[in-house]
Amino acid sequence: MATRGPVGSSSGPALAVPESTVTVSLLCDDGGGSDRESVHTERYVLDLLAPTTTAHPAGGAYNAARNVTLSCTDATSACTATYYYTLDGTPPTASSSRYEDTPLRLAATTTLKFFSVDTVGNAEPTRTESYVIDTGAPTVSANPSGGSFRTAPSVTLSCNDGTGTGCAGSLWYTTDGTEPTESSRSYSTPLSITANTTLKFFSRDAVGNGSGVRTEVYVLDSRKPTTLASPPGGNVTGPVSVTLTCDDAGGTGCNGTWYTVYRIGNADTDARSDWTVGTGSLGLPNT
Repeated sequence: MATRGPVGSSSGPALAVPESTVTVSLLCDDGGGSDRESVHTERYVLDLLAPTTTAHPAGGAYNAARNVTLSCTDATSACTATYYYTLDGTPPTASSSRYEDTPLRLAATTTLKFFSVDTVGNAEPTRTESYVIDTGAPTVSANPSGGSFRTAPSVTLSCNDGTGTGCAGSLWYTTDGTEPTESSRSYSTPLSITANTTLKFFSRDAVGNGSGVRTEVYVLDSRKPTTLASPPGGNVTGPVSVTLTCDDAGGTGCNGTWYTVYRIGNADTDARSDWTVGTGSLGLPNT
């Protein structure tokens, strides 16, 4: 509480102001009681609290550039609107850049450090907000990739986000050729492809960037082709021209026809390395 009573001289003794906010009433007379000034007051505020500066939005991971604003509040006096900041992760000082109510445009991963000072000189501790700007899409892949197979393959799906924020953990897929959505089946274990299949799948990273839909087509062909010789084997009286025809109806198609020619009584040369790719008709000599 402020003391109350007469002041012993025109200058008076020093007054202690212990409370955080004190109003002091003052008056003075000349001792004779004839002249007395009107009462006037002085208000003293003791401010020992630092201000608080806040960044909007707060640090985090985002999929696009962000405009960041700084705002300062002070419960006792007021901010001086002096916000010092750095964008390279170094501690700011009173010689650093000052925020002038223009949003800071953050288009890349940034460590923002800042602080403010109030009107009586209290400075707050440095605050830090980290912003990760990830605009790159992840990539998805299937192993093995699409193609033709004799037996049912087991297909593994994977997502890679390189140096981004990381895949969100889900790959959505369809096996009937329709476009997948986030309501489609979520990949968890390898897919067993047991019939001709059009596989479509995609993923997202941690900030929502989509990979785009990838398509892989799997064809299963367990049927062996059939090769026919025309004319068929039999007794001939002279040289003969033989045509070889491959049939893979319902399969993936013939890849080539191999043959070898040997005389009856010769050693069997049926080894694959001895065979020759056939093209068109073969002129066979009389045996």
